[in-house]
Amino acid sequence: VAARVVDFPDAYLHFADFAGAGPICAFGHDERVLEETLRLYGITDARKLPRFQDLRSWFAACNIDPRGMMSCEIAPSLGLAFQGRAHNALDDARSVAAGMEEMVRRGAVRPAA
Repeated sequence: VAARVVDFPDAYLHFADFAGAGPICAFGHDERVLEETLRLYGITDARKLPRFQDLRSWFAACNIDPRGMMSCEIAPSLGLAFQGRAHNALDDARSVAAGMEEMVRRGAVRPAA
C-alpha cells in the first residue's frame, strides 16, 4: 500500500492536470474541501482549478431529489447497482457518473460544460 501513497501536494497537481480546462463536476461543493486542504497544508501558490459544477441541481431538474442524498445513493435511486464502498471517492464518483448516464439514456440533456 505504501508504494501507492501520494502526498496531497503531488496528488493535487495530478488532479489539476487531469481536470484540464474542466469543468469539474461534483455532487456538492467538493471545491471547498480542496480549498480547505490547501489551506491546511499551507499551500498558497497552487494552480487554480477550473470551474466546479454542483450536479445536485441537474439531478433535481431530472426529478431526482438530491436533498439528504449522498453521491453513493445516486445509482441505486435509479435502480442501478452501486458497486464498491460507500464514501470511497472513486466509487462514489462512479455512482454519480452511472446516474448521469442513466438519466441521459432516459432523455435528459447533459449538464452544460
